[in-house]
Amino acid sequence: MSYAVAAFPFQINEKTYLYCQNDEYTGNGGLTNYQMWNIYELLPDGTLGENTDYGVWSRFYPVQFPFYIDGRVFYYGQSEKKNWFVQELLPGGKMGDQTDQGDWQRYYPIQFPFTVGGRVFYYGQSEEKGWFIQELLSGGKMGAQTDQGEWQRYYPVQFSYNSGFRAFYYGQSEKKGWFIQELLSGGKMGQQTDQGEWQEYYNVQFPYYQSGRIWYYGERCDGYGDDWFIQELLSGGKMGAQTDSGSNSNLNDYTGQAYAINGKQFFYMFYNAISRFRIYQLLGGKLGPKTYDGVLG
Repeated sequence: MSYAVAAFPFQINEKTYLYCQNDEYTGNGGLTNYQMWNIYELLPDGTLGENTDYGVWSRFYPVQFPFYIDGRVFYYGQSEKKNWFVQELLPGGKMGDQTDQGDWQRYYPIQFPFTVGGRVFYYGQSEEKGWFIQELLSGGKMGAQTDQGEWQRYYPVQFSYNSGFRAFYYGQSEKKGWFIQELLSGGKMGQQTDQGEWQEYYNVQFPYYQSGRIWYYGERCDGYGDDWFIQELLSGGKMGAQTDSGSNSNLNDYTGQAYAINGKQFFYMFYNAISRFRIYQLLGGKLGPKTYDGVLG
């Protein structure tokens, strides 16, 4: 199986789980294709626990993310066919019911949630450079659009993070330029707070929090290089100093995301096509040891 893109961690009742959907699995002599999903528990020692639920969707949803509202956990997914849905996630790592669905006018390959001013929103950008912000409501319902616009280019790597009571997001283009922009109350786009240029395009990047500070991990894993780095994100939406770097021998493209358990930070890697799954610990601004290495399927 291949769990290349649609994967995310989520927490319910002080337990952490991993949801993943494979893009295609061929069985029964190559006659049947399944869009299968699984939920696994992530354990406090940085290893993978039991499979808590599984099933099959009618298609693959390359954009999926969780969000938390009124003590409940939901997740949103969009397919390349432009249809979207919201589904509840339940205690014990179980799949709940669908709470909303619909269709957009186009496919938005970049989407992420953010919380500011006590409300939950999400941002999306299409490859045609247009972006929008939409509210997510109690009960797992889709709210109204709150802002929209257009960038000068497409940013295939984007993520949001919170610093104090403020929300920001970071983006990098394939041309190597990066920026940080503020996200405002009411789901509005704020001002740019920092910008610059890296020497390479890093196609895997994600933030994490530890001991009151924020870092992010970036890696070039495109088949031509495997350099990685950890950089601090400072208050006010400013870029901090690099705190660690190296080479991870990960020449295959993969999906990665950070998660926290009992004050410890980890991140997972799902390797394309081969179902290889690894977990590493993050020690503040340093890369820690590998805690799990296995194959799913």
